[in-house]
Amino acid sequence: MNLPPSVRTTAGLFLAGLVCGWLLTGCRTADPAHNAADIAKVRAAFATLQEYQRTDDLRALDLFMRNGSVTITAIGGTSNKTAVMPVEKFRQVLGQQIAQKQGSNCAYEDVRYVNEGPDVRVTGTIRYTDSDRRAPFSALYRCYGDGVFKIYDLKVTIFKREKTADKS
Repeated sequence: MNLPPSVRTTAGLFLAGLVCGWLLTGCRTADPAHNAADIAKVRAAFATLQEYQRTDDLRALDLFMRNGSVTITAIGGTSNKTAVMPVEKFRQVLGQQIAQKQGSNCAYEDVRYVNEGPDVRVTGTIRYTDSDRRAPFSALYRCYGDGVFKIYDLKVTIFKREKTADKS
C-alpha cells in the first residue's frame, strides 16, 4: 500500500512515540533480581508490622506513608460500612488503639507478595483470633526512599464487636 509521505512520517513518529513512552514508563522486561530484592524488603517490612502489632509498639505508625489511604470495611450484624480515610487520620486512630495496650487480635494467613510496577502488593487473609473470623486484606507497599518500603494503600475488613446484653 502506498501512503503519502506525510502520513508515513506521522505514523512513524506516532509509533516511535509509543515505543519511547513504553520504555520510559518502565513497561519493559522486568528485572527478576530487582523484583526479588523488593519482595524481600517488603517481607521484612510486613514482618516488622506484625511484630509491632503483637507488642503494641508505636513504631507501627512509621510503617505507613503519610500521603496514602486506608479503606476499612466494618461488618457487624446485618450491615457493612466502608470508610476511606487518609493515612494521617488512620495513624491517629491506630495510635489510640496501641496506647490501650491490648495486643494484636489477628493472625495473617495465605500471605502473597506480588510486584506491581515499582510497588509490591501484599494480600492474604486476616484471622481474628478472638472470634476466629476471617477476612481479606491488601496492602500496597511503595518505596519511600533509600530502598525503604512503607504501606501506601491498605484495604482491610474488620468485624464490629457485637454488644452483649448485661445479665446483671
